[in-house]
Amino acid sequence: MMLVSHTVLNATAGILADGESPSLKPGLDANQVSPGVIGFLLTLLLAVLIIFVALDHTRRQRRLKNRFDYAMAREQKEREAAESEAATHGDRSGDASETHTAGPAQDVSARDDSADDSPHDDAANSTGRTPTD
Repeated sequence: MMLVSHTVLNATAGILADGESPSLKPGLDANQVSPGVIGFLLTLLLAVLIIFVALDHTRRQRRLKNRFDYAMAREQKEREAAESEAATHGDRSGDASETHTAGPAQDVSARDDSADDSPHDDAANSTGRTPTD
């Protein structure tokens, strides 16, 4: 790598030392080999589009991070609420008639009622698709 860069540097210094300026081959005009106005405009358009895509990507990443942070905070609050509810129910564990008869009986009846009208059931939903699909 060092040898290649050294060779290029020597060749460039040699051309500049001779007083020769780089020029086009005979018969070529500078307008024939330059990209012109159309090339400049297309390059400018691509640069502007890349900037807009980068800004949009940054905005979407920021939104995704905020949604994730919100979901994690909500999950933490739900977990703390469940723990405090469990601690509250744990304090009332001395009263066996209230805890054992009311709690599980309500859960079973709620599950049975919801199972009859389940939108996930193919018989109840003729399309076979869930509402979230």
